[in-house]
Amino acid sequence: WNCFDFLIVVGSLALAGAAGGMMQMLRLLRLLRVLKLVKAFPQLQVIVNALMMGLSSIGFIGIILVLVFYMCAILGMMMFKDNDPWHFGNLQVAMLTLFRCSTLEDWTDVMYINMYGCHKYGYSGWMRSLCTDPAPLHGENWGAAIFMVFFTLLGALVLLTLFIGVVTTSMDEAQEQQNEQNEIEANIKRIQAEENLSDDEVATFLKVFSMLDLDGGGTIEEEELRVGLQSVGKDPTDEEMAKMMHDVDEDDSGEIDPAEFVQFMVNMRKEDREKAEAAKAEKEREEADLTDDEDMSPDTSISPVSNGLLPAPPGGRTAASLQVSALTPVKTAATVGPEANFGLPMLQSPSNENWLEMTLDTGKSRRKLLPKITATGSAKIA
Repeated sequence: WNCFDFLIVVGSLALAGAAGGMMQMLRLLRLLRVLKLVKAFPQLQVIVNALMMGLSSIGFIGIILVLVFYMCAILGMMMFKDNDPWHFGNLQVAMLTLFRCSTLEDWTDVMYINMYGCHKYGYSGWMRSLCTDPAPLHGENWGAAIFMVFFTLLGALVLLTLFIGVVTTSMDEAQEQQNEQNEIEANIKRIQAEENLSDDEVATFLKVFSMLDLDGGGTIEEEELRVGLQSVGKDPTDEEMAKMMHDVDEDDSGEIDPAEFVQFMVNMRKEDREKAEAAKAEKEREEADLTDDEDMSPDTSISPVSNGLLPAPPGGRTAASLQVSALTPVKTAATVGPEANFGLPMLQSPSNENWLEMTLDTGKSRRKLLPKITATGSAKIA
């Protein structure tokens, strides 16, 4: 509206030397600012939206109306031009006469003139000079009655009422859209209160929604949402996408409205936060385990050549250092040999079951192991 006022002022200055009538016209245009009241009154906004939505349909109905009037005017000229030149003397006058009949304004006078003849009805005074070829001279022209009744029913009761039908339908659609918009705004406020979102965060979510709404339909489909996720480095599977849509699509329409999109963004942020916290907790747990392993003082240290219990591996290779912190006595001593198990030794035991808590030092890292020595006689350390 500020730009509108600016154009009015600039136009007034540019036409300062022109006639006063043009200046007054420009100033009168400022009365259009009254349209700002539309936003202040929701019901008035519904009416204006209905008229705007029905403009295209009204235009098509107008085209149909013109075509029907055009054809009927030509037919009326062919039938009544000689008897009634005042109403059907040329094409434009004939179309104006038919419009008059479609509004039910004295349509019976036009019918009687062409039904009984201009010399018997309708033409009086100075108009008698126009009645040069009256028809019929005797009797009645029932064709004129049929034509006028048919056109009046078609024009007045069908074509013109289509305008009313279009406006009524547009009113219903506008009212429904207004109710949906109010419901969406209420849901957004509810989600904002439940999730403790700021106005800036909600505005950002709605801005992202408008960017993803590629077709401008007011909702986001699955493909549009997938494009948005891929743009931020996420590529969910079809099952994951279906689950994410199902979690927020309250009406099961297969589309997401602005309120459901706000809930979707909240869920995504929660999921990312949970993943980050889980990764942080896992990292802290690994660091704590590594610290405990480094500080641990084993009760017994077993090496390939220390006490003779474990023979040295063939070929002079050095086996991994296996430290035993708690060993349940077995019938015979356990042995560790260089087996092809991803470069790790294989622990062989007697038939009775034992649990060993060990720390395996591979030279690069230390890991705490808890192998079970089963009755099969062997268990792999992995």
